[in-house]
Amino acid sequence: MSEAHFWLLPTLSAFFLYGFGQGYAKMYIADMKPPRFCLYFIGVKAVLTLAYFLWAFYTSAEGKPSPFAPEVHQFLFCGLLAGTLDAAGWVLYFESLLGGPVSIVGTVSAAYAVVTALEARIFLDEYLSPIQYLGVMLVIGGCIGIAYEPSGRNREKSASSEKARRRILGMPLWFIQAVLADFCWGSGATLQDYFYMLPRADEVTTESNLMLYMMLSSVLVLGGYGWIRDEQKGCPAGEVKHATPPAAMFVIGDLAAIVAYGMGTATLVTTLSGAYPAVTLLFAYLHPALRERPTGLQWFCIVLIFIGMLIAP
Repeated sequence: MSEAHFWLLPTLSAFFLYGFGQGYAKMYIADMKPPRFCLYFIGVKAVLTLAYFLWAFYTSAEGKPSPFAPEVHQFLFCGLLAGTLDAAGWVLYFESLLGGPVSIVGTVSAAYAVVTALEARIFLDEYLSPIQYLGVMLVIGGCIGIAYEPSGRNREKSASSEKARRRILGMPLWFIQAVLADFCWGSGATLQDYFYMLPRADEVTTESNLMLYMMLSSVLVLGGYGWIRDEQKGCPAGEVKHATPPAAMFVIGDLAAIVAYGMGTATLVTTLSGAYPAVTLLFAYLHPALRERPTGLQWFCIVLIFIGMLIAP
């Protein structure tokens, strides 16, 4: 692997970690409501992030300022904003699932890489070759195709709920929430790439700082959401056992993606790491506890994703 492609290793790591994490989450916590999982996720994220930050801080070269020093306030603001947007995207996604059919919500939410690609082109002056843009489009199209299901095939109970009937400007509220989640996730990814473009980024900060900043804002947003919306009491041992592994995979995947943003372009990193539904689908097909059978369209989309991943770098 050439030096120019070093970003690909952490990107693919995030791709597999997100995919397997979502698979295990689907297998173990099907009966756990989103607010409760958010609380477990934030707990795991706080522990792993602080452990990684302390390790990186005490083993890095001397001379780097504190992550809260006056000279890094610009980085602090950028990291907190990126984390807030990412966490807000999850809240909007969970809320849209409570009102809309998961097949449609999943289709809409699979397109957040388009937002990153457009913003990176406009605000970060990122240019890709035509073959790279073709690879990006194959991956995005494959993700949308994997999430798609005909409306009559798996009609969710939530479609008849009161929230599903709420509309704003003629559109269902859950659909607006899903689209807003796209913009939050896509914009958060663009900001993570911009973090490394700020003046003196190499001198005064590291990816551990960015992860710390994003963790702090995620605790406020996701933790607050979980605390307010969670109606259960206590902390059953079975829930902790089942929620911890997928949450840890998501957190380590976030770290891998943050490292990749420091070496690659936002468009490619977001597109390739965001193609993780292909891994989840294969996991669900092979694991004996799930035994899900993808449709012909989904198998075709998996092939498109892997072709796109081969030509995009």
